[in-house]
Amino acid sequence: ALRLDDGQIYTHCQGCDPPWGDRAYLDPTHPGVREHLSALYRRLHGWGFRYFKTDFLTDAVSAEYPGERAKFRGRIRYHDAGAGLVRAHRACMETIRAAIGPESFWLGCGTHFASGAGLMDATRISSDMRVHHPNLVLCARSAILHFHLHGGPFLIDPDFAVFRGRETTLPGGLEVPPDGTKPYALRTPDSGPTFDRDEARLWAAVIIMSGGLVMLSDKLDGLNEDGIAIVETVLSHAGGEAARPIDLFTPMPRIWLARRAASTWLLMANWSDESAAIGLPEDLALPTGPAIDVWSGELCESAATRSFTLPRHGHRLLRWD
Repeated sequence: ALRLDDGQIYTHCQGCDPPWGDRAYLDPTHPGVREHLSALYRRLHGWGFRYFKTDFLTDAVSAEYPGERAKFRGRIRYHDAGAGLVRAHRACMETIRAAIGPESFWLGCGTHFASGAGLMDATRISSDMRVHHPNLVLCARSAILHFHLHGGPFLIDPDFAVFRGRETTLPGGLEVPPDGTKPYALRTPDSGPTFDRDEARLWAAVIIMSGGLVMLSDKLDGLNEDGIAIVETVLSHAGGEAARPIDLFTPMPRIWLARRAASTWLLMANWSDESAAIGLPEDLALPTGPAIDVWSGELCESAATRSFTLPRHGHRLLRWD
């Protein structure tokens, strides 16, 4: 375990609720840690597990983060301080992959991309997703700005496919009040009311356009017809090449385009709290035939797809087959 300069085990409650208590951290530079990881994951593999998720992997490497942990700055003592923390961390990841074999699927969460690239099958690339619009914007931004990683060093995981909200859930199906527990602020996670139907659809559109993993996290028998329809749409169209941001050099890209083997996809999204007119660049080539509005099923002529006025938190998701 990581220790402090006085020999005490370094503990901290990072990313955990108080009932869990403080945590100690394995020292990635210690060869005994790799031996422990090998034995642990070989045992799990031997029990028949073929899906693995690892989380909070950066904590031992980033033990001196700013904030509350700043009080430990300069006091952490690694077994081999000259080993290079990322190199040592990657050696631990290589140990896990060797133990679980190439036949296992491994999702890494809370890790350094460099230490998991080429080893993990998929990697979480966003903050925590919850059924509030501010969380949606944060996770969507991470998804589109990491598009270049999808299908390369790993598949991307945009975080949970959650669509429950005040308009998509059966009575009693929400674990939080429909109006939320914090006053709404666009840049404050977990604030404001739970999803309405259009916001839930927008998060579904982000998952589809990301091409990444779909990790259903709703109690499905708690969703109403609108909620189930969103789940079915995501499952029907998930996976494939990641969309690219057409307006990349903006704080939050609003135009996403994915050219896949059998279809072309366009998302135009208004992340703001005011209505907005969004138009496509004149030089952006689109298929000549009509597009399908994914949510309504209606056809939309190509000339009519180049500009929309969208309400707050609104979007259009179009597909050309």
